[in-house]
Amino acid sequence: MNPPSAKGCLYLIPAPLHETALQCLPEEISEVLKRVRILYVEKATTARRFIRKLLPDLNLEEKVWVEMDKHGDISLRELRQWLQAGEEVGVLSEAGCPGVADPGQQLVAEAHRLGARVVPLTGPNAMLLALMASGMNGQQFRFCGYLPVESRQRRQAVLTLERRAQDTRETQIFIETPYRNSSLLQVLIQLLKPATWLCVAAGLTSPEAFIRSAPVSEWKKSPLPDLQKKPAVFLIGFPAQ
Repeated sequence: MNPPSAKGCLYLIPAPLHETALQCLPEEISEVLKRVRILYVEKATTARRFIRKLLPDLNLEEKVWVEMDKHGDISLRELRQWLQAGEEVGVLSEAGCPGVADPGQQLVAEAHRLGARVVPLTGPNAMLLALMASGMNGQQFRFCGYLPVESRQRRQAVLTLERRAQDTRETQIFIETPYRNSSLLQVLIQLLKPATWLCVAAGLTSPEAFIRSAPVSEWKKSPLPDLQKKPAVFLIGFPAQ
């Protein structure tokens, strides 16, 4: 049975990875932000700040702001009503792309159930940028999200990812809360084998961006970067042949 056909449209709107990197956004994003009346966001205050920088003359008081909870369910009742009424609705990420290591998947799934149009817009994605810059296998890779916080579980997860990279040649990609970046880097250098490649990509698209990809044996020979408070992506794998 086909889903009921909703008239509305759900736009997935990326945001810059760094507040100074507005030049990374295509013009299409500005046009959609001008047009949509309803915006699902993680935090209304930061979303408003971003849009003011991008479109200083836009009247934000005319928008309807719905905050998404990263750790809880999103109410879908209003989304159904808006899409069935033919509204254009936007989902705006804090940084990067909605639905990719960010909230938004539930909204997209519901739009598909309703038969509404779903339009992902082009924009920066930290995982893909890091993979591009790693020199590792870009044909086969796995994004693993956040590793466990508890020490023993984290160590086991790191060793499992390394074995998977060795056995499959897949690049293993994961992230961490910025204030735990440095401790994770130390664990990786301590546990990984000398020939395993480790890439760290932090502060991507910012003036202070840091990207290094090298065997763990080389990481051990030089001072470690300061990663505190910088969004970072970690990759484990082997150089492309």
